[in-house]
Amino acid sequence: MSRTLELPINTWEQVGHGGVFVTRYQTMGRNPSFAGWQVVRVGFDINQRPKEKRAWYENGTEKFSTYGDGPDRGKASLARAKAWAGERYRITKWHRNAVGDYVDADKNYPPLRPR
Repeated sequence: MSRTLELPINTWEQVGHGGVFVTRYQTMGRNPSFAGWQVVRVGFDINQRPKEKRAWYENGTEKFSTYGDGPDRGKASLARAKAWAGERYRITKWHRNAVGDYVDADKNYPPLRPR
């Protein structure tokens, strides 16, 4: 079997159970557009709001909206997401992977499978 086939195909597989990453999320509806960044911890519900007060699409991630970010749309919310995850999970350096998500640079994650 070729080594390429053993590589993960997405960030979820790349970081594995318990891994943390920051990824983009889109608005719901007919015209989805970039809405912000979300912190994901694979296999864990990290949303700060009680489950009974969340919408159905708040799937255990912590979201950081671009609303109010101004002309640098997304940069401020990305910084907030990284800071929140960094403080909570002690991540000091981030690495942007092949699909544009941010993972812990100090972990030796395998590269993503080429497309």
